[in-house]
Amino acid sequence: MLIRCQGCQALFSLQDGVAAAGAAFKVECGRCLSIFEAAVPAKVAPSRLDTPTVQRPLLPVYTPTDPGVTERKVSPEALAHALAPRRPDQPRRKGMWVAIAAVVALGVALLVEMRFAGLPRRAQERLEKARQLLLRDDRGSLEQATALFTEAARLAPGEAGPEGERAFALLLQAAAQKDLSARVPKQEAEEYARKATRSMQEGLAAAKAAIEDDREDTYALRAMALHAALAGAPELGVVSLHRAELVAPQDPWIAWTRATLALSGPAGRDKQDRALAALAVARQADPQLLRAQVDVAAISLDRQEPGAARDVLTRVLKENPQHERAKRLLALLPPGP
Repeated sequence: MLIRCQGCQALFSLQDGVAAAGAAFKVECGRCLSIFEAAVPAKVAPSRLDTPTVQRPLLPVYTPTDPGVTERKVSPEALAHALAPRRPDQPRRKGMWVAIAAVVALGVALLVEMRFAGLPRRAQERLEKARQLLLRDDRGSLEQATALFTEAARLAPGEAGPEGERAFALLLQAAAQKDLSARVPKQEAEEYARKATRSMQEGLAAAKAAIEDDREDTYALRAMALHAALAGAPELGVVSLHRAELVAPQDPWIAWTRATLALSGPAGRDKQDRALAALAVARQADPQLLRAQVDVAAISLDRQEPGAARDVLTRVLKENPQHERAKRLLALLPPGP
């Protein structure tokens, strides 16, 4: 089917079967960048679901003088290719790569639009910034991320995702605070323990609120699994994490949460081995995830492997000198050679 931009009147082709008959969705014009509403006619029956193939703006259809030409059946792909505009001074091959790049860019934009349908753009911007801050993992970044998730949730009332991510950010803070409370001197440990308890309570409340809006929200389920790990009840978190993984199998934070579930409860070398395997998956999925690296160092510290712990913590502090937990763990190591 063909879609016409309501701003500049450019034409785009959309593969049949991408959306259900009568469905409406938003499209961003590749020429004037305006966003407009499009709809699939009710009489069109979808054949299959697939990534939409969006072509570059099309010129008006040329009507040939030979009536026999119009009677020949042409595939939608061939028609779109024939209508794709080309600059006369541009080689065909270069134009082909430009067209491919445009298709990829518009396809990604459409998928993002569908994924975050209903979320205001300002809320999406805050979510993306907050996710980057989570990767830095220091106390200030986690607090800023939590505040941004809170703003996103306010801008998108009734949407489970922002509140679920806010819950997870709060529980990330609780996990760091709880780990330090078990390692630092008693006076500091009590303060860390109080902060961990408060963060856990706030995180659980936010996760439950998100679950009420959407029982299958990935972020809320991931947060519920993390809370179960921190509460010493990993068996309660396994099901929630599995449900989250069905929706987002490539999410590095899901792999990290699995490591936290493995370490929950009484310590054991086999549990540490399972956690290290999950942390390796998380680090491979996103090398910028500093929390996974610090947890690897913490396991090395518990195993009396100061050299390995020192190497990892030193790398983390090079990437983020503000990482408080990495500093504290490094201070707990015996003097190096």
